[in-house]
Amino acid sequence: MALLLFDIDGTLLDMKGSGREASNKALEKYFGIKNAFNSVPMMGRTDKYIWKMVCEKNNIPLEVFKKLKKLILKDYYKFLKEELKKRKNIMVYPGLKEILKYCSKNGHYLGLLTGNFKKSAYIKLKHFGLDKYFQVGGFGDDNEQRTKVAELAIKRAKKYFKKNFDNKEIFIIGDTPFDIECAKATNTISVAVATGGYSYNELKSFRPDFLFNSLENYKEFIKIIDSNKLLNHF
Repeated sequence: MALLLFDIDGTLLDMKGSGREASNKALEKYFGIKNAFNSVPMMGRTDKYIWKMVCEKNNIPLEVFKKLKKLILKDYYKFLKEELKKRKNIMVYPGLKEILKYCSKNGHYLGLLTGNFKKSAYIKLKHFGLDKYFQVGGFGDDNEQRTKVAELAIKRAKKYFKKNFDNKEIFIIGDTPFDIECAKATNTISVAVATGGYSYNELKSFRPDFLFNSLENYKEFIKIIDSNKLLNHF
């Protein structure tokens, strides 16, 4: 059976920028800087890296940020919950609920590989009732480098599920080239989906093992993980 490591934003969930807005509000509260996160690329990056870059770009000393970090993040999580409640257009991407339900009932193993801080990851998932599917993963507060987060996610999954997965039983599912890079760095299988900020052709140029416009046709995706055979599609 396969281990599936899912990204969240752009892959599982369409958050419509709610995380960015919550981050902006939290930083503005403490430093008076408006829309600080708007000029920083976030797709595929870890929150640890993103917040560091924002501090550097806005001349906020890292030692000052670290002293206030617990308070800032506490407000960030509060603002994030508020954004989720008021936004009506956020959603789970089509096909994902069916995939998670199928995997949980048919012996596959589920985990996270996300750039989100662990707490914000579960705030987002819980809002849609998806947190029950994920007990383990790698998160944006683990490391600035996403490939290191991938290594941790795999290590934790092996320990949690008490199963020594072969590399070709592990699928990394995401919407950015960074997710494809994680799979290559860990010698696992990459599944790219063009539901985030990168187009199908842009993702194709990074040569993922499997590529979808979306996972709405979830039965096609399920066939891949059930067969568990790596095919050269490109």
